[in-house]
Amino acid sequence: MLDRRGAHGAVLREIDWFSVFRLERRMVERFRVGRVFVLGDAAHVHSAVLNQGMNTGIGDTYNLGWKLALAAKGLARPELLDSFQWERHATARLVLRNSHAATRMVGIRGRTGNAARALILRTITKSESFQRLARESGAQINFRYAANRFLAEDGTFRRHGPRPGARAPYIQFGPSSARRRSFDLLHYGHHVLLLFAARSDPDAYRRLAELAVLAQARAPGALQTFLVLPERRSPHDVPGEISFLPDPHCELPSAFGARTECLYLVRPDGYVAYRAAPADPALLTGYLDRVFRPAEDLMASQRGTGPREDACHLRRKDLCEAERAW
Repeated sequence: MLDRRGAHGAVLREIDWFSVFRLERRMVERFRVGRVFVLGDAAHVHSAVLNQGMNTGIGDTYNLGWKLALAAKGLARPELLDSFQWERHATARLVLRNSHAATRMVGIRGRTGNAARALILRTITKSESFQRLARESGAQINFRYAANRFLAEDGTFRRHGPRPGARAPYIQFGPSSARRRSFDLLHYGHHVLLLFAARSDPDAYRRLAELAVLAQARAPGALQTFLVLPERRSPHDVPGEISFLPDPHCELPSAFGARTECLYLVRPDGYVAYRAAPADPALLTGYLDRVFRPAEDLMASQRGTGPREDACHLRRKDLCEAERAW
């Protein structure tokens, strides 16, 4: 093989070490058992075809990381950690299925099989839509989590905008002199609440600002709110502490499908957690009640007087017992 494929003049004399590579396709049934979580290669192994191993492990880590952080701080309800199993197990199962199918295609033998594979590859690689799909699938930015109690919506969006469980769109927006990136909003490490007004209306701005204050009071220290403005300047007569996003070209509303007044809540990992149209305080509060502990418990926890109910608070003894169990 070296004579046929190797560099000209290269001579193979002696092999000091070699190993056998075996294709595996395995996955644990549960990504969480009590206080023990498994992720990355500890949770799933598969063929290297499609190069999905690293991205899948990173996705596991990012999905679990912000949930553990909220639980460790005493902000989230313990049930939020269950969603790691719901979301990432299904994603890993899809990766295993796709990588296995691709591996079987690559491993086709025989003159007829080789010709068929070459024809398929030549055909699909000429398609721009397929290349875009391959890029997005390889980076796993087009994966969408199935609906669960922490991925929900209220109202009618008529298939416009990203649904809960999908990644928030990545775009540039804002005035020409001060362009911003949508993902920069997530660098706070908090949930991000985007409030969209149907039009330039001071009364609507004040109403949405009051909603922002209500949301921040319900999830103190865990939520950053932005009011998206279809104009260049921020209003001066809006009460409360709220950040404004001037967007005179309406690029954010277009990307989010915000054709009427609505709100989007984006998780720290960049996925849409909740959306509602119109932006109703009772509906938003109802959703926040599912994710975050009661407001009075949050305030007590921040003062250091509340009970410690951290679902992920591990003592050394707990770790030793988990290691023995696994």
